[in-house]
Amino acid sequence: MTRTFMTVNYCNFQYFNRDCDRIYRPSGSGDYLFLLLHTEMAFRLPSGAFQNRPGACILYTPGTPQDYQALRTFKNSYVHFSAPEDLVESFHLPENTLFYPEAVSEIDRQIQSIYQALIKRRQYYEAELDSLLENLLVLTARSLDQSPDNSRSPLLEETFQSIRLAMLSSCQQSWTIQQLSQMAGMEKSQFYRYYHQFFHISPGSDLIQARIQRAQYLLTNQAAQIKQIAAECGFSDATHFSRQFKRCTGTTPREYALKCSHQNQKANADSISVSALAPLNHINLSQEQASRKNHAAAPPSERPPVPVSN
Repeated sequence: MTRTFMTVNYCNFQYFNRDCDRIYRPSGSGDYLFLLLHTEMAFRLPSGAFQNRPGACILYTPGTPQDYQALRTFKNSYVHFSAPEDLVESFHLPENTLFYPEAVSEIDRQIQSIYQALIKRRQYYEAELDSLLENLLVLTARSLDQSPDNSRSPLLEETFQSIRLAMLSSCQQSWTIQQLSQMAGMEKSQFYRYYHQFFHISPGSDLIQARIQRAQYLLTNQAAQIKQIAAECGFSDATHFSRQFKRCTGTTPREYALKCSHQNQKANADSISVSALAPLNHINLSQEQASRKNHAAAPPSERPPVPVSN
């Protein structure tokens, strides 16, 4: 299946705004915004107010308020882009919070390549931009994939196992990253890193998988309604549920339920056929044995003629 291209909407490399300039978009920018900050700024995020160090990054999701201001010099590199939500989540990057990758120079050069490709717009530039943007996310994700302090890992892993168990065993609840990170006593970006380190999946993707698995089980009940199953699995409505289910399984909930029904009917039919054939075989065998016995006991004149081959 061909995946949807990621689209670069706007990009700038090592761009200077006015000193102490402020960016304020209370409804977000309508797309993803990847920022690499070269100077210190003050951020107002959903989780609170923060001040970054140079080299920090942030990935704003569509619809998230953007509010940050340079303490003095305003210099940054950034990419506005559109992409399927599940594709972006597959890179397990922290969202709407500051994080500090190690490969800052490489990330900045990648943004420069995106900027140049967007300006030049050579033949097949959309595919080129898609590839460059994917490489940016891969590079950033790898730069964050650092092992936690080994001396703390056993205790941390036990804590995270308990948090994960609580979340997945009640997957119908509306869990948030802020809620989970508070349970661990961490910042959200740090929680993301440890969660992926221990379970090799993001909390959001882990929760979705648990909900889909529960939905698959409930869909085997032909009396259950799609809307009812969506609510029991923690989805806001049937439309959202159907969209997520098809992304994960390749079929709609209704198609999946119909497939399960057909499989059950076929299995029942096969079972009935086998049980019906068993006594019939026994009868045929008995008839054949009786025929042989009668043939052997009959006088020569009454025996059926034996065919002779030419």
